Amino acid sequence: ATGRNDDKLEWVAFDVKAFKGQQAQVQVLDTSTAAFGYITFDCICQSPDTKGAVRIIARPPSNTQKTAGRAETTSGRLKGKPNVANGRLTLNGRAVDLKDLLLLDTGYESAGDPSGIRVELVNGDVLPAEVLGLDEEKLAIKHGLFGEIEVATGDVEQAIFMPGPSTKADPGVLVHSNGNNIPGELLWIRDDNIAIKCRLGVVPLPRARVRSFVFSKARPSTTKVDTVVLADGSKLSGSLALDEKDIVLTHYALGPLKLAITDVVRIERSIPGVTPLTDLSGKILKQSGPIPPPAPVVVNSESGETLRMFPRTVVRYALPKAMQNRRLRATLTPVANSRIPLTANIRAGNSKKTYTVSPNSTGVDVDIDLGKSREIEIITDAAHAISYPCGIEWRNTFIVEGRQ
Repeated sequence: ATGRNDDKLEWVAFDVKAFKGQQAQVQVLDTSTAAFGYITFDCICQSPDTKGAVRIIARPPSNTQKTAGRAETTSGRLKGKPNVANGRLTLNGRAVDLKDLLLLDTGYESAGDPSGIRVELVNGDVLPAEVLGLDEEKLAIKHGLFGEIEVATGDVEQAIFMPGPSTKADPGVLVHSNGNNIPGELLWIRDDNIAIKCRLGVVPLPRARVRSFVFSKARPSTTKVDTVVLADGSKLSGSLALDEKDIVLTHYALGPLKLAITDVVRIERSIPGVTPLTDLSGKILKQSGPIPPPAPVVVNSESGETLRMFPRTVVRYALPKAMQNRRLRATLTPVANSRIPLTANIRAGNSKKTYTVSPNSTGVDVDIDLGKSREIEIITDAAHAISYPCGIEWRNTFIVEGRQ
């Protein structure tokens, strides 16, 4: 359960009768990178009734479409229900060629928890999965979609055995639930305990007391790859293709993976001549006001990496030299519970456009010809007195070269 970005507390009830007799944890996690954020909670108790709860949570949300699907291609946008059949991807019957696809939001909800028990790979991929065991430099894991599979420990950054943030430790370190780091050799992973060989000898620890084990340092990929976010919270990268009825992701460590379209939440593709705005480094030219606004920040959201900007801010982005004209395409939305209308002014060479984002806007599409300009200037402002929270989110923002 998450809050609604205000200070009005409400009862939320979780139906836990299926776990009677077991130990449980209540976790409060701050995973937001938004400005002015904090967490308020109170009155955690067990009760046979719901105390008049506004929300009653009995199970994770089913994997159903919450909105129509949306595809961003090199030539424009398409909306509709996505489908894969006869080796083709379509939205409401209109074909989408993979070589032209920049991103696809399928409209299906994520029912997974990317901060739960999981295996994090060295390239940044995440597999929500239970670790079953360790055998000759391989982890046996159980994944909700792929079943029981093996991952080489050299491809694993860390295995996380309890929900929470990733741990910061050197390779070859077991992180205890009390926060202590225990360097040593991991010997086994069993249902009830995990053993490490350290200075004290062979030490078996109850599995419930192990937060994580770090196998390797992260090694982010230096080449552009396609990325898929799945309904269970998995984030995987590789090369995409289609077969008769599925999406096929060829993963560097797991090999070819078949994915039903209903298990996919989002696809982001890497195409020559297309640059996400979040890949560029912007220079802040101005932050004005009695209290200067927060600096622009890139956050991870359901729509992928999103640039969040606040009023009375000016940012300039330098662009590489282009042989052909370019276009800037994006969707602008207000930050959660934004209180006032905001404007986004885009300047590039002789081109200038202004877009207004109202507090209740569901999205304003941006499409502006940049020509061969070597820089873009983005000005975020407000027509009214500033009242936080307010801000604009630049979602699905691409600079596309050579396409109209």
